[in-house]
Amino acid sequence: MKTPSDHSHDDFNDNLWSRLLEGSSLFRQSVYERYFRFALLLLISIFVSLSVSLPKFWRTTPPGFSPVIRVSLFSLLQAKSLRRNALKLEAEGKLDQAIVTWRQALANNLGDEENGRHLLAALAQLTSPTAEETGLGTAQAGWLMQLNPSNRVNVDLAARFFSRHHLDEYVVATLEPIRNELTDEQAGDLIKSLFHLGKVEELGMLFRKYPGVVQIDDSIPLFQAAWQAAWGPPATLWEGRRKLAAAQSKPSTRIVANQLQLAVSLETSDLRSYSEALNLLKDYHADRPLDHVRLWRLLMALGQRSKAKELAKSYSTPPTTYYEARLMSETFVGLDLKEYAVEFLEQNLQKFGYSPDLWRLQADLLQRLERWEDIRMLAVEMRARQSSTLNLSAYAWYIEGLASLKLNKLDDSKKAFNQITLWPETDPVVGYRMADGLAKLGYPKLAGQILAGLERVAGGTADYWFHLTSTALEIRDFNIAANAAARAYALQPDHPAVIQNYAATLLTLRTNPTVAVQLTLRCLTANPDNISAKLNHVLALIQNDRLTEAEALLNEIPIAALDGIQNSTRHLAMFELYSRRNRANEALGEYSSIEPRFLYEPQLLWLDASARKLGAKPRQNYK
Repeated sequence: MKTPSDHSHDDFNDNLWSRLLEGSSLFRQSVYERYFRFALLLLISIFVSLSVSLPKFWRTTPPGFSPVIRVSLFSLLQAKSLRRNALKLEAEGKLDQAIVTWRQALANNLGDEENGRHLLAALAQLTSPTAEETGLGTAQAGWLMQLNPSNRVNVDLAARFFSRHHLDEYVVATLEPIRNELTDEQAGDLIKSLFHLGKVEELGMLFRKYPGVVQIDDSIPLFQAAWQAAWGPPATLWEGRRKLAAAQSKPSTRIVANQLQLAVSLETSDLRSYSEALNLLKDYHADRPLDHVRLWRLLMALGQRSKAKELAKSYSTPPTTYYEARLMSETFVGLDLKEYAVEFLEQNLQKFGYSPDLWRLQADLLQRLERWEDIRMLAVEMRARQSSTLNLSAYAWYIEGLASLKLNKLDDSKKAFNQITLWPETDPVVGYRMADGLAKLGYPKLAGQILAGLERVAGGTADYWFHLTSTALEIRDFNIAANAAARAYALQPDHPAVIQNYAATLLTLRTNPTVAVQLTLRCLTANPDNISAKLNHVLALIQNDRLTEAEALLNEIPIAALDGIQNSTRHLAMFELYSRRNRANEALGEYSSIEPRFLYEPQLLWLDASARKLGAKPRQNYK
């Protein structure tokens, strides 16, 4: 039985319901019209679906990977649908259409490693790829190995694509790091590419490690014979040449054997046999631009520069690979045809623009010719080609900043330089180059930022820590410099420059003087005329209390030849020498001649404390 309060509650609900029906036509239609209610629910569902599927919530790149790829649910579903279509097209033998569809699938989700593999595998099957397809495959292979460098499937697939399309430099770069765990087929690809590039020093090791490689195809034994004919042990020279000569006369091996003869003739500087082999290849239309470029280089080496120049200028066959384009450009430069090389690269950059090397080579040439406005235009073009698989923007901003600086457009230069760190550089060699250049131009902090960004990809190499040491010294951050010098020495303890840096940090910190004197002696022995090496050894001798030896070595150094840093280092050495001999007045005289700006903080702190003990007043603001 309902109480009065229950009746009151029901009345309130009835009144509320009545008011909603009377006051809202939308609510009234939703209650009484079934189709309207269905349409409204459909609209709400669509809105909810779009709000979930359109925003890019889903990250598809590995943790810590840069750049981060995020996609929407809609893009994921679209990529899945396109994947099914691409697989169907491949099964039907429609390879060109399948490649287009794989590209569309990746456009929806670039972080999908599996779809990326399918695209690269399809491109590897092409018999005569266009320059665009070659560039696409090259970029895709690099992207896969960047996404997951430890995945052997990616490495194997990239190597297969490069070897199928005769991209020898890329074959070597891909397979060299795993040369102890290759298949026989990969060993054969590596042998061929190394031979084509003229990098034959390690071929003997490959033939020994992979004896089954000679069974891969009939040409591999010829590569082995050619190696024996010019680079193998003395006992193999005659046999290698005999096999190669026999193969040159057989129709089935004539082309390959004569191509290999070119390499042997180049190594032995035999112009006659080189010319004979090249002429035969020309008769069979089997000569390559690379063969002609190497003829020019051989002529240059033999002193026939004018003939080489004449042949180079009259040669009109375009390069077929980016490596040929690069080698031709470099040879033009060697023949003092720089303007010609610039024009040549302009014609080939669109065709081989997937290669960062060619863009940087063009930038270098324009710098040599001081064509600064052209460099600014080139930088814009490089940025237009920037993609997730072609990293050009950082270097483009660097050369634009450099060009603007040379044109006295200082504001433009600063803006360009400040853009560099927004596009992290992943190539250590390029990063070092930019960092060194910026440090010399007066931007050491920016140089340090570039190097810091490279630690993830290059932190395991001595080169990285060596360059970081130099940059840290430029910005006067001795703590970073000391740590970096120690890391470089641990990784490469036999490199003279690395040894010198590490020894210098030990001397500055005044730690391990016994180790310091051993290291400075090694540097001095390797470079007996180097003044900085002598001064460092003097400091080490003094810290080991070997004062007589230190003084004798100091007296050998010509004062007139010293620069500002070396002169202050000499006065610092004399100060400590006199201090240890209790000759306070002479020590204070040396103290007054030291320029503090040339010393680092640990040296200055020790110097100031030592001078105070001798009665000197501490210098203010010596930093």
